[in-house]
Amino acid sequence: MKPVLQSEKKLPVSVKSGFILSFLALILTAIIGIEIAGDKKKNNLPFIYSKSVIPPVFLDSGGFYDKEFHLVLKPGSSNSKVYYTTDGTVPGRKAQIYSSPIPIKISADNANGISEIPTSPRWKPPLNKVFKGTIVRAISVTENGSVSKEVVNTYFVHSKGRDRYSLPVVSLVIDQDDFFGYNKGIYVMGKGYEDKDNYAKKNIKLNANWWDYPANYKRKGENWERPIHITFFERESNKGFSSNSGVRINGSATRAYSQKSLRIYFNEKYGQESLNYKLFPENPIEDFNQLILRNSGNDWDRTMFRDALMHSLLKNTNLDLQDYLPSIVFLNGEFWGIHNIRERFSKDYFCNKYNFAKEFVQIIDLKDGVQIRESGFGELISFVKNNDLSVKENYEHLNTLMDLENFTDYLIANIYFANTDWPNNNARCWKKLTLTPQPDAPLGQDGRWRWIFFDTDYGFGFTGNPNAYTVNMLNKLSPDNNLGLMFNALIKNQGFKEKFINRFNYHLENTFIPDKVLEKINQMEAVLKPEMQEHIQRWRKPTSMKQWIQNVQVLKEFAINRPNFQKEQLEDFLKENNKK
Repeated sequence: MKPVLQSEKKLPVSVKSGFILSFLALILTAIIGIEIAGDKKKNNLPFIYSKSVIPPVFLDSGGFYDKEFHLVLKPGSSNSKVYYTTDGTVPGRKAQIYSSPIPIKISADNANGISEIPTSPRWKPPLNKVFKGTIVRAISVTENGSVSKEVVNTYFVHSKGRDRYSLPVVSLVIDQDDFFGYNKGIYVMGKGYEDKDNYAKKNIKLNANWWDYPANYKRKGENWERPIHITFFERESNKGFSSNSGVRINGSATRAYSQKSLRIYFNEKYGQESLNYKLFPENPIEDFNQLILRNSGNDWDRTMFRDALMHSLLKNTNLDLQDYLPSIVFLNGEFWGIHNIRERFSKDYFCNKYNFAKEFVQIIDLKDGVQIRESGFGELISFVKNNDLSVKENYEHLNTLMDLENFTDYLIANIYFANTDWPNNNARCWKKLTLTPQPDAPLGQDGRWRWIFFDTDYGFGFTGNPNAYTVNMLNKLSPDNNLGLMFNALIKNQGFKEKFINRFNYHLENTFIPDKVLEKINQMEAVLKPEMQEHIQRWRKPTSMKQWIQNVQVLKEFAINRPNFQKEQLEDFLKENNKK
């Protein structure tokens, strides 16, 4: 009898059914798994921006409110949903999908977030919880994954409403990694600080001054520019402007300070060619391509308005000036302290002010030999070296190359203010590029070099020396620097000497009279005083309100005492010069 193989045996019906069901279950599981994986992959795909998708609508605008409330959002169209975040992050597929009104609450008692991130070798944490707002970032998303332009609003809730601050308020919203990330964060020490191999390559000493150490915040250029959203709220109202912009760290050594200056860019890359807004009340310019949110530079731990004071005193001179508007800044909803909104001396500044195309603006730094040589400024220096300016023809020719009235006011301002970080530093010029001098052209368009008055934080008694108002800056204009060379050559011309002395005396009797200067200092002090305590608690600089008041007093003492010493120094200078 032939044996029956196992495979040839007939299986009971129940066993066959079990196999079939198991097989079907495996197929079904595979199908579901594929669908789940597909959905997961789909959910991880980035949204695709489309101009045709209408952004969501906020029924309450950003700003200050005196009570908590619920924010209602509406999708831009019936076939879209609203995705939003309240933690400052960019809304993506993992963001919340709007289904009910968003509670906008008092946030002051929330734990500090980015305020606790060290930003300098000498950084200190805030003394307490900083005041906070709520950032709502939202987009409309269609069924096929197309996404609208983002809408960003900042909300502050306090019993005083907009009266919580007496200054204009600026809300900055950024991707946290762009400011504080180890590799690419522009506001922190980061990788640049800890990369000791880089020190060796660049022959940087490990015992260098703390502000000279390489760090992320020392990096410059377009590669270290980051996208940012800026909202400006007017003083005493929620009106203002809102814009997508670019931002870089601004300044030189002061980049290493805990609170940094920020340079804001408005251009087509971020959606608009420039900012058109009446930002400075007394300034006719309403078109801005760049602005600085300044930490007051080297004066950061002193008065917070030293450089702005000096600019404000020079409005009736032949100098280009940077306007000033103090403000309170918030970064991703956290209090970031007082920043001075300032104009920036860029090509955009001069073309906007003097009404000609930016490509015709030339700016040079007198410490840069290459710029001096390539700009043609070296020819001007050569002319001064090789020609006697007491000769009328030579003097008149020099006046076709540089604006001597501007140069005179520039010298007087730096000398009177005792700007000790000058003339060997912070010396720049600009002009409009022209084929030949155009003496009949409007001011600023004649092709002559004009001097830029800027970065004067070391002036007006900055050194802390109780006798800072006695510093004789006329002695610092020696022929071994370009400015001194020009001044000493020009002073040989009797006509220029008389104009220089007369103009200096005019400023001493009008621009710099103590009562007038003290009035301006008192005004600027009064504007900042209500907000200084909170600023000090945030940054620990100055060390106290008492210290800040003492620092402001230094300005007042300089204003009172400087004129008499300056008159004596001017007289002594004339006596010595007449002997030559």
